[in-house]
Amino acid sequence: MAIHPHHPGLTVEFAIDGSVVKEYDNDQPATPNTITKYVEAASNATFAIKYRFTSPFPIEYGVKIEVRLDGQKVSSTVLNKDRIWRSCDQWCNGARSTNLRKNFEQKFRFSQFTAGKH
Repeated sequence: MAIHPHHPGLTVEFAIDGSVVKEYDNDQPATPNTITKYVEAASNATFAIKYRFTSPFPIEYGVKIEVRLDGQKVSSTVLNKDRIWRSCDQWCNGARSTNLRKNFEQKFRFSQFTAGKH
């Protein structure tokens, strides 16, 4: 579970094929405002991101949640202060887009992994 020391009350977890999975710490130095975790996953497995706001997270203002994968923005949501539900899980299941006034969500999926000799 990713917990940033500057944002107490915000937690983030990963679910693979519907189940929350164990996360592993990154051994590299962290960049400001960033937490990096690793998970074990099979090629082509679907995944989702679960986040939750609980006390002591401040709710005087809204929050913008932006998901980036491999440096690309794939989802962005704004929760006004009335929508930051304490103790309620929020899910980001895939990349969202709109085409001809219809909303679409393409599930997140891990790439095909090919092991090779080094």
